[in-house]
Amino acid sequence: MTSLSAYRLHTVSSGEGPPVVLLHGLTGSSSYWCKLAPQLALTRRVVALDLLGFGRSPKPRDVGYTLADHTASVAATLDGLKLPEPLVLVGHSLGALIALHYAAVYPRQVARLVLVAPPVYGSPGEARHYIRRSRSLPGFMLYGRFAQLACTTYCHFFNPLSRRLAPLYLPDLPKPVAAATTDHTWRSYSNSLLNVLERQNRQPCRDLGMTGAQVEILYGDKDALMARQRLEALSKCRQDVQITRLAGSHHLPLEHPRAVAAAVEAG
Repeated sequence: MTSLSAYRLHTVSSGEGPPVVLLHGLTGSSSYWCKLAPQLALTRRVVALDLLGFGRSPKPRDVGYTLADHTASVAATLDGLKLPEPLVLVGHSLGALIALHYAAVYPRQVARLVLVAPPVYGSPGEARHYIRRSRSLPGFMLYGRFAQLACTTYCHFFNPLSRRLAPLYLPDLPKPVAAATTDHTWRSYSNSLLNVLERQNRQPCRDLGMTGAQVEILYGDKDALMARQRLEALSKCRQDVQITRLAGSHHLPLEHPRAVAAAVEAG
């Protein structure tokens, strides 16, 4: 059952067959899967979601964008789609933490989890250290009042212009993916950052113990967001978790879509 405050999310579907659901990372959208989804759609029904507060999904002001809020909205959306269960759930970065929690709350609904670059941290301070080091966004847009002003101005008031400019400062991303990084609000961004990424409090370890799904974790050897010692510690939470390192950055679904697709099909 989902909470009454859960929101139905925007979805993009393709292909036919057993279902696989894709959850993007912070500042992302369903467009992030532009290279992986066609690979999976050859044999599966692929459903990519815009997470709560991002992309074309609702951006309510009355929620905290906690892990529970994100999970409830994913659940409400999948309930409405009536997908055959159990399904495969793929999450990238922030979406990996949400996917893992979803599988813990709804263990009968998920057969396999593929967690790509899950940002597991031991404390808020450690999270901020890796986030700043990664340069995933320009530094002035990460934290603080100036970041709030920049986000509100750039992502809201001048969104059409910001979508055109985003590929210039995110040249390593495909243009549609870069453009969609502006489709959020300061509240959805900052609260998701705080409540999901920073305030983990060993939640990923607890969630691993609560799901019976097969779990494979993929990460890039050049991923500056990855606290590898924390990732390796997850294997102690559940010994059958498979962890695979690939040559790449934080964006393995864009760099190695066939390898990620193979991980989905491995189960």
